[in-house]
Amino acid sequence: MLSRLKMTPRLILIISLPLAFCLSLAAYVVIQHTSRTVAGQGENAVSMVALASADNVSAWVNARLTVIQTLARTSAFTEGNIDEIFEFVQNYGQRMGDDFEVMFFVDLEGNAYHHNGNIASRSDRNYFQQLIVQKSRTTVVSDPLYSGTTGNAIVVLAQSVFDASGRLIGLLAATVTLDTLTALIDEVSDDNASAWLIDSRGVYVVHPDASRRMKENALESPLPEYASFSRKMVDGQTGISDLVLDNQQRVIAAYYPIAGNQNWSLAVALPYEQVMAAALNLRVSLITAFSITLLVLIVIIVFVSRMIVKPVNATRYALDQIAAGDGDLTQRLNEDRQDELGDLARSFNRFVSGVQLIIKQVSDAAIQLGAAAEELAASSQVTNQQVQQQSHEVTLAATSMTQMAATVTEVAGNAAQAAHAAETCNQSVKDGEVVVKKNASEVGLLAQEVQKAVDVIMRLQDDTESIGKVLEVIRGIAEQTNLLALNAAIEAARAGEYGRGFAVVADEVRTLATRTQTSTEEIREIIEQLQNASRRAVDVMHNSYSKANVAVECAEHASHKLQDITGVILTINDMNTQIATATEEQSAVADDVSRTLVRISNSVEQLSNGSSHIASASDGLALLANDLQARVGRFKV
Repeated sequence: MLSRLKMTPRLILIISLPLAFCLSLAAYVVIQHTSRTVAGQGENAVSMVALASADNVSAWVNARLTVIQTLARTSAFTEGNIDEIFEFVQNYGQRMGDDFEVMFFVDLEGNAYHHNGNIASRSDRNYFQQLIVQKSRTTVVSDPLYSGTTGNAIVVLAQSVFDASGRLIGLLAATVTLDTLTALIDEVSDDNASAWLIDSRGVYVVHPDASRRMKENALESPLPEYASFSRKMVDGQTGISDLVLDNQQRVIAAYYPIAGNQNWSLAVALPYEQVMAAALNLRVSLITAFSITLLVLIVIIVFVSRMIVKPVNATRYALDQIAAGDGDLTQRLNEDRQDELGDLARSFNRFVSGVQLIIKQVSDAAIQLGAAAEELAASSQVTNQQVQQQSHEVTLAATSMTQMAATVTEVAGNAAQAAHAAETCNQSVKDGEVVVKKNASEVGLLAQEVQKAVDVIMRLQDDTESIGKVLEVIRGIAEQTNLLALNAAIEAARAGEYGRGFAVVADEVRTLATRTQTSTEEIREIIEQLQNASRRAVDVMHNSYSKANVAVECAEHASHKLQDITGVILTINDMNTQIATATEEQSAVADDVSRTLVRISNSVEQLSNGSSHIASASDGLALLANDLQARVGRFKV
């Protein structure tokens, strides 16, 4: 955005915007501070008026209460004679003036003797209950009530009366009309300010609107903010608030309790606009002052910017003179200034001097360039003819190399096929060698198994011989047992009747020995047959083992022969591979030579074209040199 502006508006924006921001920020801070200060002063003024008014009300009430207290301590009351007290009240009431409306004395039974001669009962009044019945206080300022004598709205000031011995004999009271109290508070009110007084119940004692006195309760206001404000007054608090009254007027209100009274509180309010008028006026004045200051600074910035830009415009004018017309390089700026603009002028003059020197050198070089371009054009034509002849010869050589490369490629293909066939045969021989080796391995394993079987049968033959020896022992034992049984039978026969049972046992033993001998003989025959079969099996196994060894030797011989065949095939395969590789290399070389010749041919063709272009360019260069010389000649050096 700024890059599109000229220097003067750009300088104005760059300097004015931060300056305007700083001035605005300073104005905002000053205005806020002064507004708070002035507003605080206005609130303090309202608070002082409220405090003074509360003190006036308190002083006015206390002055009249002091009169009652002083009268209650006179001898007319301390002597305790009711007649004298009544007479004193009548006499004083006739000359008490406007300070009180009615004065009366109330005895312990609640009978009230008024100065005008009226006698009435006041036992139901709160001040009587507090002073006489409860004896909780000695002085009472009642909440507003209607007088039973005059019917006016009044406030009762009451004081306990004691005789000389200190015995309570009654109370002395006087009434003050609300009109008198209202007149005192109305001194504060005017067209702008307003004041009101509420009692301990929140009822309006004094209010600018007479219709609300003794009838409305401030705590019952439909405005929550105003009701909360009134609650603080009833609670005896002190403060200042910004609130809206029942008539929707925004005010600054201060409130203070009436000293020495029963939770009476006075409030004084001023319209918000009046309190803040000074702050608003000051705010307008400050904004005006800051705006004028900003405008003056902007004018100064514009003037300074033009002073800065003027030498720059002079430099631009000199450059325009150089760029337009005949290009006068003899233009120079004034170097008298000693500031940055003077430095700019001196730098500009040095730059123009350098350009002037360069233009002179370029003019001389343009003349030399024209002559060289003409010579280059002549040389290019000769070179172009030679290059075309060379291109024809290279094309013939490239054709011959292409045919040779095709022949070499065919030979390389045949060699590769032979190498592939040899490789296939070699693989088949290797497969046969693997089969033969596997067969030899299996036969060797079979021979080992046969040898193991021979060993097992030999051990079996040895075991049968051992069994035969054991049978011989068993047979001997059977014969011995038979002889022993026979001897036992003979001894049993000799024993007669006593040896009959033993004879039976001996006969059974002999029978068992005979059966054992018979079985042993049968086992011996079977073992002999087994030994004969084992010998024959051993002979057969020895023959099989020998034949297996012969088969293994044959397989190993066949494997060696296959290995020899494999070696021969590998030799043939290597030779074919070498032939194919050499042929492929020759083919690759032929292709490379052919491609090289083609590239040479292309290069020669390009060189021929380049020579033509050079010739054309040389002609163009000569024209450009002439044009350059003409253009440089426009500058005045």
